[in-house]
Amino acid sequence: MRRSLLALSFAALASAALAPPANAVTSVDLNCESGGSLHHCFAYHDAVAPATIRWYVNGSPVPSLNDRTFTGQRTCPRGAVINVQVVVTDATGSATASGGPQCHGGPWP
Repeated sequence: MRRSLLALSFAALASAALAPPANAVTSVDLNCESGGSLHHCFAYHDAVAPATIRWYVNGSPVPSLNDRTFTGQRTCPRGAVINVQVVVTDATGSATASGGPQCHGGPWP
């Protein structure tokens, strides 16, 4: 009996080690707003730590934003459409979200 419990314990540990985390990254939501000739974006994700976050604005990487969930307020020319992409990656894969605001010179929404 003792040997069978030990064998079952090892089998359970081995299968748990091979299984991916139950909460692997499956989605990223991007929320961007603009006002006062500025814009900012937030990334909401369900990645399991450790995770990486990479930001792209108008197709160019922005290394200063790496691993942040918020871009902070960034300047933009009035009327310009800002294309933002965020890629979140954890040990099991990655998810991407795209979007962005049209830059407004008036008040924030």
